[in-house]
Amino acid sequence: MESGLSLPERVVLYLVKRLSSSRRRVVVGRTRIMKLLYLADLVAKYRLGRTITGCRYHYYFFGPYSEEIQQAIISLTEKGYLQDSPVLTSAGQAHDYSVAEGKRFELEVGEEEKKILDEIISKYGFRKLEYIVSTAYRTPPMKKANPYQVILE
Repeated sequence: MESGLSLPERVVLYLVKRLSSSRRRVVVGRTRIMKLLYLADLVAKYRLGRTITGCRYHYYFFGPYSEEIQQAIISLTEKGYLQDSPVLTSAGQAHDYSVAEGKRFELEVGEEEKKILDEIISKYGFRKLEYIVSTAYRTPPMKKANPYQVILE
């Protein structure tokens, strides 16, 4: 198993694996990953006093955005952990990620963090992307923030 992965990379892999290996198939693109991890980190901050990923989120063009999560996705793709199968959508070309065959990893988070991730995946993971985005926009940090402002760390 690969031990050189950062915490955000391991959390992204866990999320992608859970979403892409389910019978309830959805496109697992960057926006879905970003918003679901934001929601998980927000719940963790309220319940545990800290985020799961350790990442910082800003109010960005399409809601909560973390440069660290974006870099984790890019890094995992470059390292061969994530496979990207682009799909054509009504808005243009989108990413559709899955964990590459034979790539193994350990999540290495506590039971409470894993429980929160699983809860968010179960509650929001397979919903329409528009619903997930609007849910992220309705969170208290987003309602109080101005564009580009840090909303969660």
